[in-house]
Amino acid sequence: MAQADYIVSNGTGAAVRSDLNGQLAAIVTNNSGATAPATTYAYQWWADTTTNTLKLRNSANSAWIEIMQLDGTLTMEDGTAALPGLAFRDDLDTGIFRAGTNQLGISSAGVERVEFGSSEVVFNDAGNNYDFRVEGDTNANLLFVDASADAVGIGTGSPDDPLHVVGRISNVVNAAYNVTASYGFAFKNATTPAKRLWGGYDNTADAAFIQSTHDGVAHKSLLINPNGANVGIGTTSPQNNFVVSNGGNDGIEINPTGENSDPAIYSFSRSGDGYRSLTFVGLDYRFNSGSSPSEKARLTSSGQLLVGTSSTSADLMAIVQGTSGGAKEGGPLMLARANAPAADGYEVGILEFAANNHVAAAKIFAARDGGTWTAGSSQPTRLVFSTTADGASSPTERMRIANDGTTFIGTSLPWFSRQLVVEQSSQTAAFINSNSAAFPVSVVNASTSGDSIFVGFYTETRSSPTQRATIDFNRAAGQVRYNVSSDRRLKLDIKPAGTALDALSAIQVRSYKWAETGYRVDYGFIAQELNEVAPDAVKVGDDGEEVTDTWAVDTSKLVPLLTKALQEAIAKIETLEARLTALESA
Repeated sequence: MAQADYIVSNGTGAAVRSDLNGQLAAIVTNNSGATAPATTYAYQWWADTTTNTLKLRNSANSAWIEIMQLDGTLTMEDGTAALPGLAFRDDLDTGIFRAGTNQLGISSAGVERVEFGSSEVVFNDAGNNYDFRVEGDTNANLLFVDASADAVGIGTGSPDDPLHVVGRISNVVNAAYNVTASYGFAFKNATTPAKRLWGGYDNTADAAFIQSTHDGVAHKSLLINPNGANVGIGTTSPQNNFVVSNGGNDGIEINPTGENSDPAIYSFSRSGDGYRSLTFVGLDYRFNSGSSPSEKARLTSSGQLLVGTSSTSADLMAIVQGTSGGAKEGGPLMLARANAPAADGYEVGILEFAANNHVAAAKIFAARDGGTWTAGSSQPTRLVFSTTADGASSPTERMRIANDGTTFIGTSLPWFSRQLVVEQSSQTAAFINSNSAAFPVSVVNASTSGDSIFVGFYTETRSSPTQRATIDFNRAAGQVRYNVSSDRRLKLDIKPAGTALDALSAIQVRSYKWAETGYRVDYGFIAQELNEVAPDAVKVGDDGEEVTDTWAVDTSKLVPLLTKALQEAIAKIETLEARLTALESA
């Protein structure tokens, strides 16, 4: 190992020779050593014996670039998708890079295309519109992944569905079921390769079938006779057009001829005992259940839905199907009244929640919200949410949304022009809690010109409140301002303030630690002490043993005191300077 400064010093012949030998030794050993050479040059080699790597000095002679391990292992920079560690001379954003720990990435045009990880290989991990295609010897689209359509094609380059296969999937004869059975498809379990679901055509039974395996036993899940007359699920011998069975008598049976005067559509029927859970009678739909079936619900021909009763009543809920076509196609659930609401407060629809006494414990209702009501053209409506308090017997309104979109919480009385009104008489009107350290509360003013007010503080009347303070953004100065009312027109008995130096000297500046965190504050105030000198800057709390209502300090209220004290100090300084000038002139 040898290193040198590559400067041959003047000296005797022997000294010069020794110096040259040292320079040559450094060259032949690539400046090897445990630490970097003291003197460096651009493009200089260094065999770092500490990290066992060969390094090259950069062109700026400001850093070492690792080339390879001294044992012959070739390394390169991690790089990124945009600048791969191994790239092409004429295409620097295409190559190989280290995407992360134990991850190899391949990029082109600065975008990652393939990622080889420790547990998976991902193609197009960036989610770009980048297709994937595998060619066969005669098929250019043996496998095609259409990124823009999120579809996979086999045998096609234009898949119409998430999976589009052109050609036969499989057609394999399997003797496990029947030597003459031809299977068109088969799904297998990944850990236990035995077929779990398969199907095809059974020559012995002369029928198409779908079969499954359960508990190691093959079951006929679906069988269709060749003439298509009978279809069976769970049975190989359907006796009617459509029969479902789980191996016993339970199932579904549809019989076009019927057993009595009722249309013969039965759900969960047993042969011979007339078990019926769903029956269509005339134009009424009746829903029956129980070991001795009895009616539980009915949809009448007049559109009434009867649940738990068979008697009709105009007060029962109606479900109205939307007209076909248009944006509302699909049918809403409508709570409606037969006549128009005559005046403000008349309810349009009510959703009530009750326990076993059937007395409403909470409800949501819509009601006419003033204005002129004209069905189909003008329907001013408010939505009201009510809950029942502990000890109360009926719901009380908690929130409403007025016809203009204004939301009221804890009140229904407007507070001049505002879209959200929150009011409480004895509790905190609103409490916002967030576990996020970043932006737990955000206030936005979308104005792009002039000053933007973020928060306004008001008191007194609802219709004409008095503004007391604001938080705004001064766009010209690029500053957020905290503004408190200080208008001359709001003040009386204005006169010069008294001396402030004595008061300023009386303020105790303390050093302390916060009890909660132990954080040391070098210069600060104690609210109780500051209250003795500057009570306007202190919000007084309780003095009990428990810290419930804490004392607080508004340091901005000390600015007038500090300003006055500074003015007095300046006046004294100017007086002293004048005296010194007079003495120097004497």
